[in-house]
Amino acid sequence: MLKTAIKVHKNINIGKYSKLTACLTSESRWYRAKKTAVLERAHVEKFLTRTCDKDYLMSKVALIMGVSGTCRCCELINLKNSDVDDTAAYLLISIPDTKTGISRKFTIIEEGFYILSNDRFFLRYTNQKCTSQPVEINTLSKVSSKGASFFNLANAEAYSGHCMRRSSTT
Repeated sequence: MLKTAIKVHKNINIGKYSKLTACLTSESRWYRAKKTAVLERAHVEKFLTRTCDKDYLMSKVALIMGVSGTCRCCELINLKNSDVDDTAAYLLISIPDTKTGISRKFTIIEEGFYILSNDRFFLRYTNQKCTSQPVEINTLSKVSSKGASFFNLANAEAYSGHCMRRSSTT
């Protein structure tokens, strides 16, 4: 990947430099990618039932949608009200723009949903009021970490935005 990036951006083929290639290969052998921590089902359920809506409403909705639909943070950020079909018995959520290019749909079953008239689905909720300011990716990325800190789990910062997606598959 490094070779390709240098080739594309600087137009230099580092494949000719055998010592550099050998050095990069030997140094990368020790690299281990950090995996995000995974929230257990019990933690998710406790977070949804024990936290107050006043402080955690947006986090709760993001966690429900992130885990139910195995969504990435960028997919939640790009979610529009037109992507959410509110029927009387359930929500049908369409994720049109995914990283893989394949759109998908999922449902959340519950009564009493209400969708605002703003174009973006996730809006800032402060002091028991919904504003027209959209929630951005950094705020959504911290939802899992907020849940982990609420339960005083060790290393709460390890619960990143990808945690919702990983938690839904376990």
